[in-house]
Amino acid sequence: MLNCIIISLCSNSIILPRDLSITDSAQYVVTTTTASMRYMKCYVSDFMGYVYNMVIPDISFDLNMGVTQLNFKFSDVKISNMNVGNINLVLNQNTFNLNALQTELEILSVWTFRQSSYPFTNDNGTAKFSIKGAQMKGLLNSSAKQGIIVTNFISASADYESIQIQLQGGNSALFQSIVDLIMGAISEQIQKQLSSIVCKALVELINTIFDDGCNDMPLPKYQNTIKDARYTAGIQLGAGYLALMQSGYMYHTKNMTDEYMTPEKMNKTKFMFNKFNNDIQVVVHAESLNNMFYIFHKYENVYTTENYKVIEAPTVEFTNTVALLTMKVLVNESIVEIQLVGSPKIDDNRKLEVGCMYFDYQQYAASSNDENIDTNTLLQQIVFHMNKISHDACYQFSFTHLVDFRTLQPVFDSKEQYIRLVGEIPNGCAKYGL
Repeated sequence: MLNCIIISLCSNSIILPRDLSITDSAQYVVTTTTASMRYMKCYVSDFMGYVYNMVIPDISFDLNMGVTQLNFKFSDVKISNMNVGNINLVLNQNTFNLNALQTELEILSVWTFRQSSYPFTNDNGTAKFSIKGAQMKGLLNSSAKQGIIVTNFISASADYESIQIQLQGGNSALFQSIVDLIMGAISEQIQKQLSSIVCKALVELINTIFDDGCNDMPLPKYQNTIKDARYTAGIQLGAGYLALMQSGYMYHTKNMTDEYMTPEKMNKTKFMFNKFNNDIQVVVHAESLNNMFYIFHKYENVYTTENYKVIEAPTVEFTNTVALLTMKVLVNESIVEIQLVGSPKIDDNRKLEVGCMYFDYQQYAASSNDENIDTNTLLQQIVFHMNKISHDACYQFSFTHLVDFRTLQPVFDSKEQYIRLVGEIPNGCAKYGL
């Protein structure tokens, strides 16, 4: 197996051409709903950490007492303790359901109130809220903006198993006489505020999981060749699956407007989200690979050697079992059409969470009208050179360290011209290779 070690991170410093839409999707990742939720659970600690460190705004409300009105305020609101039990997050179509029934939360605060009419009583003290168990549900909306997935909630509601409130201080006669009424009003306001806090944290979690912050990835040996990693649409949620759509385009910094692949080339293809029952599929269209060959041929000239000149960028077509590569070369002023068969290989750098797909080539056929050309020798030379440069001039993409992508198995789709890398997401959250 050729050794392909990717040592670059995305730059995010290059201005990529034009905004993209879902019709630009030449690469996407699909997981089953069950597998994606198992994957998301591995980020629960990040989610709870975000909640713990959130700045909680003051809680203020008016309490109408009939003949008078009280303005009640909680300030300096802080989470003082949190015990996280089993958290389950379920996404289905455009709905979400978060269960955290074994979670305990303790919040400390300072409270004050002021009476709005005579005798204008003021009072203050400290408060402690003990909250057990939470269940949240609602509707979400997901879209892609400037290549980044943005998720927000259309509506959300939360229920809590129990909320206990302890108010310390409060020496005024007015406070002592209405403390039970105050408790009921506080409980309602706290539930609303907590729902808002958890919503913000959940949005942060989802956006963090599905956005690696990587819009463009220069290849390590060919720093001017850019793999476009922008998302082209929001999270696609369907019956039993979750899909993330990406560009898959490749560009060269010498001419960032030179697009081999266009929406017109892609709009006849179908997205097959639920074709397999495997936990995960990484799907790459043949046009995306042809885009790669085009860039490396036109701007890097990696395919030509002293023995022959490649006169057209190689193109790939998927059969049911292999990738069939076709290229035209010039030998002694004669054109020879070459065909190679390629088997996909994957190598990666686990720490950087980027890697590449390339092909291990074998000779298949050569056609020439020049009888003086030794096509067998020419085929051997081309196979040797293609395998030599393939691991550097590769199809680069980013992925998670929770899955060893080298264990995924290639499946060719000759009808829709996709290659699918399919496999399973292991149980647990062990970070492979780190």
